[in-house]
Amino acid sequence: MPQKSKKEWIEFSWPGAYLIQCLPPFRAWAIDFIRHGLKFSKMAVTFANNTSGYYFIKQEYEKFGRIFFEQVVKNPNTILKYLNQVNQTADRIFKFEKPWSALNFKNKTDRQLIAYHKAIFTLDEKLWRDGQWQNLLEMHNSFVTDFVRKNLKAFYGQSKELEYFQIISTSRYATITERQDINLIKLALKIKKVQNLSKNIRQIKSHWLKYRWMTYGWTGPEISLAAFRENLKEILARPKVLHEIQLRLELKKQTLQKQLQLLNKFPLELKKMSLLLRALIEAKAKRVDAHSLTYFLADPLLKEFSRRLGLSLNQLRVIDPLRVRTLFKGKSVDEINEELKMVVYWFELKQGLKKFTGNKARSLMKEISANLPKIKMSATITGALAYAGKVRGVVRVILSARDIGSFKKGEILVSGMTDPGFVPALKKAKAVITDMGGITCHAAIISREFRIPCIIGTKIATKVLKDGDRVEVDANKGIVKKL
Repeated sequence: MPQKSKKEWIEFSWPGAYLIQCLPPFRAWAIDFIRHGLKFSKMAVTFANNTSGYYFIKQEYEKFGRIFFEQVVKNPNTILKYLNQVNQTADRIFKFEKPWSALNFKNKTDRQLIAYHKAIFTLDEKLWRDGQWQNLLEMHNSFVTDFVRKNLKAFYGQSKELEYFQIISTSRYATITERQDINLIKLALKIKKVQNLSKNIRQIKSHWLKYRWMTYGWTGPEISLAAFRENLKEILARPKVLHEIQLRLELKKQTLQKQLQLLNKFPLELKKMSLLLRALIEAKAKRVDAHSLTYFLADPLLKEFSRRLGLSLNQLRVIDPLRVRTLFKGKSVDEINEELKMVVYWFELKQGLKKFTGNKARSLMKEISANLPKIKMSATITGALAYAGKVRGVVRVILSARDIGSFKKGEILVSGMTDPGFVPALKKAKAVITDMGGITCHAAIISREFRIPCIIGTKIATKVLKDGDRVEVDANKGIVKKL
């Protein structure tokens, strides 16, 4: 049993994510980072109560982030090569969409099922692992962001720092939700009236088939045809909604034009790091879309595994994707169920990676919890800027995308982190506050897309704020105050 550590740990909690999503990135931290001299002495990834967690020694995480950032400053290609690989792998996954939609996995042999599983999850594994380098820089750590903001302030003054930062952190990549909005506008302008909906059902269904996976996230579900139809109906019945979408898209075009003008006048070092920050944001947004499509496409495949093996989807989701082929050779259902209850993958540099369930897992969880920072209750919470603005409103804490049905338009969304499944709630939010994440996180990406005030990386928002609390969100300063 590992010895207790007295060093403070940090936690990244991920409700709704399973080990099928969490083990691939964990391998990056345990294996891939060593090639850059970043050797974590110990780490853990856990799953319990439908929630995954990552745990690192805080001092190591921050130290290695600084070391890697210094390598990047000397040679930006240190990370750009990984961002290029992320983009290329995402493009390969996007090419799966059309051919996979026509597959009938029930007609495939066991060997063929395993081959299809390997084809898509090998890409998913690579996408996760190459994407962790940006997380080392901009998740808890914020080295590139801090560098850019510090230099913006030094060159252009505090009055321009926030304005310029928002402009240069605008992504050129159009997310799946943004592409859907663009085509929804075209469809609405073609149909024109609510009365014409029934006459255009084929076009509506075609639109739905193309975008139904956009909020799939880690475990779904896909958006229903009825939901798309209702969204379109609202746009046709309320021209103001259509105008708001058009205005948002037009403002982004204008912002990107300003971005080009700014970059052209920046000093060389600031321009270089601003371009890197934008590349980090764009690669993360593209990666999130590709992961969402992966799990949407894999769902029918996993359902066929489920039927043949007599396992539930959730049982399959706690099995390492690299080990799925072994299921046909026989794997104890009791062992799988133990992992579904609680499992800890514990890594130590000298001992490698080990898996624990049952009492050993519970003991390790207690050890980890004892070394996490204590939460200090306060009427003021601080975090990092994702999108500027200052609003007041009522809090709604949503920990999992499956609970967004309780979210009401105009409330302030508070979550540990968000994923594509949160998008319907994010569209209705007055502001967004998260415990985790940096400028490249999903909440930051979508809040900029929808122009919603957003504060990220507070570490404690979900533990301090409760449903119904009235708060003031000053994203300009990264401060949340209870009223």
